Amino acid sequence: MTSAVSPPRFDVTYQGQPGAFSEDAAFDFVPRDARLLPSRTLQDAFQAVARGEAAYAIVPVENTLAGPIDETYELLSRNDLAIVDETVQPICHCLIAPKGSQPADVRRVLSHPIALAQCAGFLRSHPEWEPVPAFDTAGAVELVLREGVSGDAAIGSARSAAVYGGEILMEGIQDHPENYTRFVLLSADPKRGTPRPANGALKTSLSFRVRDAARRESGVLRPFVECGIPLANVLSRPLGGPDAESLYHLDFIGSVESEAVQKALERIRRGATCMKILGTYPLRVASIREVIRPAR
Repeated sequence: MTSAVSPPRFDVTYQGQPGAFSEDAAFDFVPRDARLLPSRTLQDAFQAVARGEAAYAIVPVENTLAGPIDETYELLSRNDLAIVDETVQPICHCLIAPKGSQPADVRRVLSHPIALAQCAGFLRSHPEWEPVPAFDTAGAVELVLREGVSGDAAIGSARSAAVYGGEILMEGIQDHPENYTRFVLLSADPKRGTPRPANGALKTSLSFRVRDAARRESGVLRPFVECGIPLANVLSRPLGGPDAESLYHLDFIGSVESEAVQKALERIRRGATCMKILGTYPLRVASIREVIRPAR
């Protein structure tokens, strides 16, 4: 008698509480029977996958208004998780308060500092409101609705209002409509990805360090240009210290298995103090600046 084969686990952890934008992004990947597991911090999400408590983590890497999420890139450099897919989500902020509230009742507005910054112009138009930083957007919504303090409101997603039973007083209050966040799906197994698009196009992410002297003496990115490899995203920052190094994070179009990419990476390794391939995964959007919603 043979035992039934268990289906593969598809439980996904994300930073924040139910109703968070990261949870919204997870719905681009998970089947209906998947478990969504909230983590308090980004580091907690990484560790949950590393310890086998979750099969995947969904984390933000960059936003069209706020730029790169430095903490995510730092965690990618320090952990052995692989990027296996990506998605881009529109970020629409709402002003949320307990049922029956009116905008004239508001005195304090709670939310994550980035959300407050993305709605700074809107908040300045209401100088009578006090912005109050909170740990995350959905957490701020949950707190405001649970405690029911008169005059308190929160900035969060429309779904967080539905999750916690709040009233949307105003919708689309972010200062710029082009507010999108790119998220990546992480796994401890680089081969444990999602179905690849029909066109087979792939993207690869990597990080490497170079000494500043080497960076000045040669074009760090020249191997990619000379090998005809399109770069989708380039981030760099100085690390300082006695070695005076700079850290680069790159996204390029192509697979590490291609001959041209192998040639470019070999040339990069000659001048790098270390290099780490962060993952090869389906190309959903060439660049977040194109603001293309993935087709699924």
